[in-house]
Amino acid sequence: MNKKIFIFYPYINSFGGIEKLICELGKYNKINLICYSDYINLSKYNNKIKIIKLNPKNYLDKILLLKKFFKNKLFKGLPLMWGYKAAFFAYLSNIKFYAVFIDDPISLLTKSKKIYSYNFLKKLRTYIANYIQHLSINYASKRITQTKRNSIELFKTFNCKFNYFYPGISFKRTLKIKKSQKQINILSISRLEKNKKIDWILKSIYDLKKTDLNIYKKINLSIVGVGKDRARLEKICKNFFINEKVFFYGFVSERKKIDLLKKSNIFLIPAKQGYGIPALEALRYNNKLIINKESRISEILTEGDLIKISKNNYNNFFKKFRITLLLKKSNKSFNYKLHNLPNSANWSKNISNFCGWNK
Repeated sequence: MNKKIFIFYPYINSFGGIEKLICELGKYNKINLICYSDYINLSKYNNKIKIIKLNPKNYLDKILLLKKFFKNKLFKGLPLMWGYKAAFFAYLSNIKFYAVFIDDPISLLTKSKKIYSYNFLKKLRTYIANYIQHLSINYASKRITQTKRNSIELFKTFNCKFNYFYPGISFKRTLKIKKSQKQINILSISRLEKNKKIDWILKSIYDLKKTDLNIYKKINLSIVGVGKDRARLEKICKNFFINEKVFFYGFVSERKKIDLLKKSNIFLIPAKQGYGIPALEALRYNNKLIINKESRISEILTEGDLIKISKNNYNNFFKKFRITLLLKKSNKSFNYKLHNLPNSANWSKNISNFCGWNK
């Protein structure tokens, strides 16, 4: 019987950053992806990945089915548990050896409302779940995250070492892309949630309308992404009277996303994130970049004419945005040391070697 590579990622609900990274790994490895549910048919994004749905009927079923699946399986290296929940169920299922991949430290996760303070049983359940979560992370044979800052924070939380590898994208060749000189096309790609601070972008357009009307007239803002915050953001546009400048695209195909990246001049990331692959994609397609320093990918970027790294407040973000718009056309190449930035092939190789998949 041949040994196989296994990744466990419990819930596949949308095609976001994690799903994209898994597909990237699947380009270089023959992956068997175990999940409880797959609502997007992930294999359509990478048909080399074999999806194995366990389809549990209840909570106990999740543990028993996972335990049964991994029993007597021949692993190539360590099976990789992707995320907190994967590690949690792996520990409860008594899987003996596994690696764990944690994208974001707890501080970057959406804060849940404090609904347990008045309910003793729910509070106790939360305490027990957190205790098991700590055990599941510590029990892992190896632990992976995306950045140095994440690894430091995760060490403080779980008191165990995390190795970090920077994800990347393909930088096979220099792209020669002509950008519009008559318009200033601005782009944001993100889930539409309050913590993504898309409202900072809208307020920046509104404030620019008051301070630099001539520049405002040249601007078009494209917002790509879906989420619960869309209605609120559309209302802000209406209240600011900037509707004619803002275009909501919702979910777009990879081809459409690349088309927007090629046409855009400036890419904005106002929120703090565990990493931020879109920043690399923006640089790949010759965009100027304005990014919150709390986006952890900022630790591998250097500020200059092409990149502005803002503090985690609106005033500084708008200042960097306005400076970028007022800068005269730079003579510098848009290569921006692309050869020094992480690429997907090396990242996949690092993960494979670390988990022992290449042995």
